[in-house]
Amino acid sequence: MDTLLPPELQSVLGRHEDREMLSKFLEAMADRQSRTILLCVSARAKTIEEISREGGVPLSTCYRKAKALASKGLIEAEGIAVRKGRRHDKYRSAFTRLTLTLAKEGVSVEASRD
Repeated sequence: MDTLLPPELQSVLGRHEDREMLSKFLEAMADRQSRTILLCVSARAKTIEEISREGGVPLSTCYRKAKALASKGLIEAEGIAVRKGRRHDKYRSAFTRLTLTLAKEGVSVEASRD
């Protein structure tokens, strides 16, 4: 997988998984709307409609960005909400804590869910 990290940072990151996670996360955080979605679902699962309303992101953009974030493993579907006979997936952050450690040996990334 191609990474968006500069070559000098790629070379100090130890594990391939660390590079991928950091690259995906940094890419998402660089985009205002993706960042808003990540922040909206960090505390609890929400529907796209809730994310759109609370985050001020247009509904169609929310669907598109949430799909991209889910495909990168940064958010995940968790349960459903049924309103007016229609099923709505709820999404939550795939992690609640992302720790970036800079050390003499290199850089590591640890994602966890509290």
